[in-house]
Amino acid sequence: MQLIGPIEVIPPLIWGIPFLGVLGSIALLPMLMPRFWHRRMGAVALFWVLAMAVPQALAQGFVSAAGAVWHAVLLEYLPFISLLAALYVVGGGILLRGGPWGTPSGNTLLLALGTMLAGVMGTMGASAVLIHPLLRANAHRARKLHLVVFFVVLVGNAGGALSPLGPPLYVGFLQGVPFLWPLLNLGPIFLLLSLSLLAVFWLLDGFFARGEKPPGRRDPFHMRGWSNIGILAAVVATVVLQSLWHPGTVVLLGVPVEWERLL
Repeated sequence: MQLIGPIEVIPPLIWGIPFLGVLGSIALLPMLMPRFWHRRMGAVALFWVLAMAVPQALAQGFVSAAGAVWHAVLLEYLPFISLLAALYVVGGGILLRGGPWGTPSGNTLLLALGTMLAGVMGTMGASAVLIHPLLRANAHRARKLHLVVFFVVLVGNAGGALSPLGPPLYVGFLQGVPFLWPLLNLGPIFLLLSLSLLAVFWLLDGFFARGEKPPGRRDPFHMRGWSNIGILAAVVATVVLQSLWHPGTVVLLGVPVEWERLL
């Protein structure tokens, strides 16, 4: 498999240090050095890119390193960030008002719906749509940190396990993993994890709700942004199409890319 430039080798583990550096920076710097991170996150990302590309250039030559960077940008980064941006923008245009949320049962129902929606519109899109209704419905409560924690775990993470629209699994899809592989192979694990977490959340939320003042008058449920549902369907269709339609390839600066990927 092609992991470093055009040479088919399995690299030593040391080549994974830049990737671990990126993950560590994203996880730790916002807490340890928030001012530096928010001002210099682009420089931090560039540092780790150079930490990967420069040693490769020294070991294999500039042309090989430049080709590997262009290959990663064209075939992995641009498709990934395009899908992420599309789902985020489309989801941000869908507004939910009212509904049964604000009670332990209603909050559990909202988390369950969000977990399922994350497999259809991506974790980013589902989070953009549902986090505000959840917080608005529970604005009367003093203890609500657990709401955000379980929302992040279920809607922002576990819900992305059923399809490449996750979108973390989209990178695997771009590398040839079949579209339905996550659903067929991760479905039982997903159900076990999600149902267990939802049960724990229902019990925990019920415990925290004791002694809290009851929610105020709840408006009937309605949704704005129906046109964005059609756009969302188009985004999903383009991803599905990549697994069904293969018209050929075109070479861009030395890297062959499939036409469906360009679309």
